[in-house]
Amino acid sequence: MPTQKSKKKSKSKSKKKGKSATPPISKKELAARKRQRAKQIQKVIGDLVTYGGLGLVIGITLFFVAEPKIALAGGGGIVVLGLSFKYPMLGLWGFLIYMPFAGTVTYWIGGGSPIFQVAKDGFYIPAMIGIGMWCKKTGNRFILPKALKNPLFILIGCCLVTLVFVNGLKEPNPGDKPILMGIWGMKVLIGYLPLITGAYYQLKGKTELLFVARLTVILAIICCFLGLVQYQYLSSGKCAGTRGFTGDQLFRASLEAKCLIGGALLFSPSQGVIRLPCTFVAPWQWGWFLISNAAFTFAVSFSDPSPLWRIGGLFGMAIVFVNAAICGQRIALALVPVVTII
Repeated sequence: MPTQKSKKKSKSKSKKKGKSATPPISKKELAARKRQRAKQIQKVIGDLVTYGGLGLVIGITLFFVAEPKIALAGGGGIVVLGLSFKYPMLGLWGFLIYMPFAGTVTYWIGGGSPIFQVAKDGFYIPAMIGIGMWCKKTGNRFILPKALKNPLFILIGCCLVTLVFVNGLKEPNPGDKPILMGIWGMKVLIGYLPLITGAYYQLKGKTELLFVARLTVILAIICCFLGLVQYQYLSSGKCAGTRGFTGDQLFRASLEAKCLIGGALLFSPSQGVIRLPCTFVAPWQWGWFLISNAAFTFAVSFSDPSPLWRIGGLFGMAIVFVNAAICGQRIALALVPVVTII
């Protein structure tokens, strides 16, 4: 018995020594951290002033030379490009926030201008260039996971062969540009694969994962609320939708029928056909946004450590279900409950 007590005492002493082995942060270290944080804040403010001033000058110049929309795109584009390149992770957060509202910005602010259709790349491309340069400087991998490298090169090779021997040999009709269309198709197909790398380096730990989950829930609630407002406008007659159309147009989503937010929609209640885009360009994008957010809202509802955010997640789940029912996308109505249950 005495030997057991002595062993317990020695263990408790060793634990106390282990705890005391980690010294508290000294005042000098705290002061140094505060100074470093202050320098970082000053640097960010300085960059905001620099790029903001440059964008303002370019925007004012374009306002008098070209259209106001071009001025807005030019001035805002300079700010977004500069800050996204300087702070790649901030650029990716901006990309995530902007994407759900891209359709509204494109068609309600930009009037469908091609410049606004690629506005999202103003966040994405500079941010990925910045991350690529950082990977080269630090020796980190850019293509992640490693096993993706060979299949990716094979896919790029197939795309290039198709571009040369299909698009390149095609006799273009008047106004057609097969090579440019092929390049655009490659960009759509594989251009956003580097987001895997961005997400890998952006989500460093639990804090970042919680942040992106909560941010996604906030975006889902905002978009779903706007979706309800859009449906109310259409059902009450404030927006005509495709009611006055004839023939095949009664069954096709059209930009001419857009209502309040987003792009092309279809609303022909007399024919029993509804396809709402909410804030997106097209109805199918809104449907898949609802499907994906069924998973995110569920995760926050039952996994977030904060009770307040769990309540917010439950509210997000409810409003996602409602929008899946009224958006007119059968795949959303079918998969939102399935994703939630699974």
